[in-house]
Amino acid sequence: MTEQGVHIQDLVMRYGEEVVLNVASLDLGAHEKYAIIGPNGAGKTTLLRILAGTLKQSEGTVDIPSGWTVGYLPQHPFVFNMSVFRNVEMAVQDAGLSRSEREKRVNEALEIVGMLDLVSARGTELSGGQAQRVTLARVFAQHHDLLLLDEPTSAMDIKGTIIVEDALKRYLDQYQATLVVCTHAPSQAQRVSNKIIVLEEGRIAEQGPTVDVLQNPQSEMVQEFLSYWRL
Repeated sequence: MTEQGVHIQDLVMRYGEEVVLNVASLDLGAHEKYAIIGPNGAGKTTLLRILAGTLKQSEGTVDIPSGWTVGYLPQHPFVFNMSVFRNVEMAVQDAGLSRSEREKRVNEALEIVGMLDLVSARGTELSGGQAQRVTLARVFAQHHDLLLLDEPTSAMDIKGTIIVEDALKRYLDQYQATLVVCTHAPSQAQRVSNKIIVLEEGRIAEQGPTVDVLQNPQSEMVQEFLSYWRL
């Protein structure tokens, strides 16, 4: 991975006449861990989808360094009616790996998200939290430079959340990836990120080091938003 990061300039997303995202400028540095928080409808998922390339912006540019690979976990992940192992193996099927290398990669990814004991279960038999972990293992089975996660633990209980957050830290340490995670919980942002971006009505209301923003928010909107959470 290069030291260069992602640069966003004059980014606008419209649905009809409604502007749902308006970001004048934003830089995401290499190896940094970003959390995006804000009220429902603030534009968090829209921004992540544009970064992932699954949604084309109305205006502006998003520059991701050439050669970077991008891993994306959508807000509502999907598992297929096949074994948990095959659900994850699909991610590395065309990676030019030998069968033994694929098996090793898949088993390692399932182990770090705590799903190795269900390797033979059908994807459609899993709970929502288990399905989320399998889909995350699919992302972890590959080596990405930019990791985009949209509410990665929304369907999980406390145990599952702890397992996934620990797995995420291990992945980021191993591959020195840049993380951008959308989360509804500032407490999770505090655990997994070192920088935070707060969106309000599609605009950046505040950004900076996670601890600084969460403990000493400057804008009235962010102060009010954080007042509903116990950190």
